[in-house]
Amino acid sequence: MSRSVCKVQLGQLGITVTSKNLLEIEKFSTQFAYGHREILLRYMGLPTSTLIRGILQHGVSDGPGLLRDSRTPRIGLRQRAQFLVYSRSAEDYLRVHGVSNALAIGSPWAYLYNMDKHLQSTITSSNQMKFLVFPMHHSLSVHVLITREQIRKKIQFWKSLANGNAITICLLWTEFLNLDWREVCHEEGVELTFAGVSVTNPIWSQHISRVNFLPSIMRILQAHTHSIFECPTSAIYYALSMGHSVGYFQETQTLDWESVSSSHKEEAQFLRSNIPLMIGQFTESQKYEIFMKEMLGFDVIVSPTDLKEKIEYSIGVVPT
Repeated sequence: MSRSVCKVQLGQLGITVTSKNLLEIEKFSTQFAYGHREILLRYMGLPTSTLIRGILQHGVSDGPGLLRDSRTPRIGLRQRAQFLVYSRSAEDYLRVHGVSNALAIGSPWAYLYNMDKHLQSTITSSNQMKFLVFPMHHSLSVHVLITREQIRKKIQFWKSLANGNAITICLLWTEFLNLDWREVCHEEGVELTFAGVSVTNPIWSQHISRVNFLPSIMRILQAHTHSIFECPTSAIYYALSMGHSVGYFQETQTLDWESVSSSHKEEAQFLRSNIPLMIGQFTESQKYEIFMKEMLGFDVIVSPTDLKEKIEYSIGVVPT
């Protein structure tokens, strides 16, 4: 019996893919976010048709957050797919809480950092300080209004932190498309940028805006010395890995629906407990180097050969 097939339309082009492969891609779709899968495939020397048959950790998170995301699809009748987490501490926490399929492999950022060593150094060797701001962003599923005056007040606060030095604001692409953000930044003489899109349609599209998301973040960080954050995000740890002085300033938060959510409160408390010196002030990256490397799994990354032996994957599943 022949396998059922379907046609996926990409603009004027179309590709044929089996329904079985589409179901597999859907089950393990989280790996396509931010180009995470492509970083790991490049490291292992595997083709882009490869599907990692496990759930990749979406971003840096505390234990309870990981536990909420730990349910993975079944492979066969009894076995659960691997939950591929960044750190040994995450694996240990999950296993204590009954997630026996958790496996620490290191973060895509750690592998990217080790592969692209030319992107590691920042401009800190010069006397010029440049500040990079990562505002809170909202979900595509919720429409949140922000006024021009709120944007302006944010920028004025960030300018006061920069003390006359240059500022760049890095928005998620959803906010970057907001004309109010672009116009107010222009009026305030502030540079605006974004790294790309987190997901594409179809999710496996090799468009550079998704595939190069993390490399773009790394290049943007490389051009700055300080990072300002409004809310918990993986980029805090990325900035620390690039040698930035990092500060967490929640005074300008305006997205109330998110700032009062239980998960946001947990993540904010996790930061206060583990990186207290960056709350309301800047702290040097060296003070939290050990913690940063643990959270991103720098100490558990393995060779390409060993990584291919640790994780499960199938070649020839993802359309190319």
